[in-house]
Amino acid sequence: MTFLDFLLFFLKHSTNHLFVHSLCLTPLIPF
Repeated sequence: MTFLDFLLFFLKHSTNHLFVHSLCLTPLIPF
């Protein structure tokens, strides 16, 4: 696995994690 592949994998994983996290936190945000 090249460094670029690793970088893409890391970016994809982190963005997915943030997305799921924000979805979980959304009901807690008062509108």
